[in-house]
Amino acid sequence: MVDSFFARMRLLGFTAFFFKRTRCCRSWPGFRPRIELLESRCVPATLIVDTAFDEVDPSDGRLSLREAVFAAGAGDVIHFAPVLASNIQLNSGLGIFTPLTIDGEPLPNSSPTVTVDFSFSASLAPGFVLTGGGATIRGLDIRNVTGAAIEIDSDDNSVRNCRVSQTSVNSQGVGHAVLVLASNNTIENNTIEN
Repeated sequence: MVDSFFARMRLLGFTAFFFKRTRCCRSWPGFRPRIELLESRCVPATLIVDTAFDEVDPSDGRLSLREAVFAAGAGDVIHFAPVLASNIQLNSGLGIFTPLTIDGEPLPNSSPTVTVDFSFSASLAPGFVLTGGGATIRGLDIRNVTGAAIEIDSDDNSVRNCRVSQTSVNSQGVGHAVLVLASNNTIENNTIEN
């Protein structure tokens, strides 16, 4: 059957169409293969703080809160290890320059609240300083800050479910738990105690 089809085609003059030999690597005229760059495929990381010490030593195998903030990129989330002692001592204020989340809300099998203590911090220094925009601080117990516990110097930040206590007040009896110096920030469900 197939032989008769090709025999008829040869008689009709389609020999060149079916039996023409072409060069093996010939492609469409003007086609040149090229490499195109794709958009970035960065996935936010989850960093787990596993030491209560305020240290920056990448070779010690532990991750402090300060190291986690320095290492975090845009969109990253910082959690606290379930076995971590609930009291983290920070020796100075902590600047947050990227849109990240510090989540102190309890993970399964963890202590109920993560306390960040600034009692060793310099006089009148703020605790957390949000300067990059888009950061979130959630579920922390912030204590012993001589300046503002959280100072917000940029837009689109969020402070939720935090407790600020034992902060210093000035001679007029005024202290700043959350000092907001920018717009479009969300501060909700926080407890402020003396």
